[in-house]
Amino acid sequence: MIFKSINDLYCDIINKIILQLPRDIGFVYGVPRSGMLPATIISTILGVKCGLLGSQAQIGARGENIALLVDDSMHKGGAMLKAKKIMDTYNIEYYSCAIYTYSAASNLVDFYAELNDNKKIYQWNFSGIKATKMFSWDLDGVICTNPSAYDNDGVAYQNEIISGIKPLFLPQVKIHSIITNRIERWRSETVEWLKRFGVQYENLIMQPYSTAVERRLNRMQLNLKLKFSEILIVFYLLKAVIIKQ
Repeated sequence: MIFKSINDLYCDIINKIILQLPRDIGFVYGVPRSGMLPATIISTILGVKCGLLGSQAQIGARGENIALLVDDSMHKGGAMLKAKKIMDTYNIEYYSCAIYTYSAASNLVDFYAELNDNKKIYQWNFSGIKATKMFSWDLDGVICTNPSAYDNDGVAYQNEIISGIKPLFLPQVKIHSIITNRIERWRSETVEWLKRFGVQYENLIMQPYSTAVERRLNRMQLNLKLKFSEILIVFYLLKAVIIKQ
């Protein structure tokens, strides 16, 4: 599986898309929702108007008569075909672009940055895609910020995981499991926080200990997470991206 960060998207646009684009483009339309991110980047670099597909392009400086239709990715091309039908009602000449595409759909666009048939996950939209339902997620550092209080089985840590931590990447669909190094002692506090922010999940898998000291003595944090889901590695990559940025 290929992981693409927002920084990867920006670099691929700069290095692989901008150089391909003709300079008679005056409008850039993004396919909602994920297409708006690359559309905004491209329009800003070109200095042209930008808009949401289905509305007028009003943000930007100059505006020639040729438009660019942009989506972040294509699989089978269904969304791009629907978008083109809307563009056809504008009665203007336009180019089409997908930053990432599968080979089967590559003929549907004029420009793309990468053609790759491997499975992909994108930092900017992973929390709402259908495939997310099959994922297991880490908690601290992914769904929420890392607690600032040290887990010493005390009241400070308890208060931190109830009201101190902030939402980070909240799943937008019901997910398979949340796998965390928090101990069973903090299950009710963890469930309370997840319920407050509307996080839906099938399983909450926690360390089977009553104290943090006991957990550290057994040193099984990593083994617990690898035991349940390889896809969790994706969210370790995401953590690295967050830290780097």
